[in-house]
Amino acid sequence: MIRRTYVGVDLAAAQLTAAALQHSRPAVKLTGARREALAGVVELSSRQPNVTDPRRFVEALRRVLDPLASGEERIALSLPDRVGRLYLLETDSAFRPARRE
Repeated sequence: MIRRTYVGVDLAAAQLTAAALQHSRPAVKLTGARREALAGVVELSSRQPNVTDPRRFVEALRRVLDPLASGEERIALSLPDRVGRLYLLETDSAFRPARRE
C-alpha cells in the first residue's frame, strides 16, 4: 500500500525547518524532520527581495526536502508574519463592482 507523505516547511530568517508525516489509521506517524541554517541567505523584508542568495537558498531547500519528500511534489509552507504584511490604502471613492458580460 502506498502511503502519501505530507511535508511541511517553516521558513524563518535564520533557518529552514521541514517535517514529514504519514497518515495511517488511527494515528499519524512522524517519518522525519530536518533543519538547515540560512544565515546570510534570507532577509525578512516587506519591501526588498527576501532571498539574498538564491543559489544557496535552493541548495538548502534541496538538502532539507530531498530526504523527506519521498517523491511528493506538494508541500505546506509557513512564512514569517513580517513577509505577509498588508498595507492599507486610502481611496477617494469606493470601487465599482466588476461588469459582467
